[in-house]
Amino acid sequence: MVLLHQLMVRGVRSVGSSEEETQVVKFLDPLTIISGPNGSGKTTLIESLNYVTTGALPSGKLASFVHSLEASQKPRVDGMVKLQFSDCKGRMCVATKRVNATLSKVGKLQCKSDEFNIQITANDGQVSSLSSKVADFQKEVVNLLGVPAAILDNVIFCHQEESDWPLSEPKELKVKFDRIFQLSRFVKALEVMKKMKKDYEGQLKTIMEKQTCREMVLKSKAKYLHQRESCENLRRESKERICSLDITLKSCAEMVAKTNEQLIKLEDLERKGDIKRAELRMLRDQLLCITVAPYPGSENDLRQEINEIDSSIEFRELESKRNHLRRKIDDISKDLIVMKKEKEEMECEMRKLMSVEMVRKDLQNEMDELIRNLVSAYGFCGPQYDNELRNRISAEEKDMENLKVSPSSLDALN
Repeated sequence: MVLLHQLMVRGVRSVGSSEEETQVVKFLDPLTIISGPNGSGKTTLIESLNYVTTGALPSGKLASFVHSLEASQKPRVDGMVKLQFSDCKGRMCVATKRVNATLSKVGKLQCKSDEFNIQITANDGQVSSLSSKVADFQKEVVNLLGVPAAILDNVIFCHQEESDWPLSEPKELKVKFDRIFQLSRFVKALEVMKKMKKDYEGQLKTIMEKQTCREMVLKSKAKYLHQRESCENLRRESKERICSLDITLKSCAEMVAKTNEQLIKLEDLERKGDIKRAELRMLRDQLLCITVAPYPGSENDLRQEINEIDSSIEFRELESKRNHLRRKIDDISKDLIVMKKEKEEMECEMRKLMSVEMVRKDLQNEMDELIRNLVSAYGFCGPQYDNELRNRISAEEKDMENLKVSPSSLDALN
């Protein structure tokens, strides 16, 4: 609870400016009654309390508050009002205000305020000071007292000449009560809130319009991104398919080349087989043409002559030729069997290659159909459709960058 402990006044109104004339009032708890005849200083004490707490001056002038120079018979009067009190947190506080009055060279009275300060002693004994140079003195005192300045000015320290304000006109009375109950701040805050509401509604409308535009842009961007992804997938699949078809076509070409070589070998073998068959027919014909005449002599003569023939050189030569021809016939027969087998293998391989050639043609037709669909779907023309597809994707990416929503815009939208 806030308690006033002591008030020290010097150089104010009727109180002199010397140390001996300093007036000190110690307040009692819970009540202090100030009484005395007219001119004893009751109003001075109330005005001093009002001045040190709210800064209010009688008649609004400092000259009427400072001790008179004529009464003090000094060229300068220094006034001081010091209030010792406990704030709403139980801390001991001392608020000091100093004023002075002097005569100028031309004899004009000059009054001014010196530096004000507040000394606060915490519950743990730590002392801190606040100067009017670095803080708002009146605001700090009001905060320490925990009472609005209007209550101090109009109720607690109300001047006797203004104590009839409850009987004033309704308009002035309303102003007083608004200040006492701090309704003026509430009214101002309400007006500010209404203005802020109107501004925010306008901003919200603008933001909603921007949000609609942003949503359209985002939808457009999503659509373009989807189209770009589809184009990328189609391009990648087309490229992979074309690569696969190229590999298959290359393999087919290699098999066709190999088949052509084998066909050449087969034709060569057929020619060789024809030659061998002709030689065989010729040898058979030669054997059929050999005739043996009837022998006129006896069997012994025949055997003797056969033995002579067998031992003769000519017979051995003929026997050797016959054996050579038989071997040659056997070789030719074996070659014919081998050639026949190779021919069968070649014919089987030819059937496989013809099947592969049909598959190659089907793949070629499928690739041509894929290219036609690509050209028809995306408007490409000519054999350079791959480059055109890449150019189209690059153009769409550039459009996406132009339509990109900035992070600050998205934050404002949210």
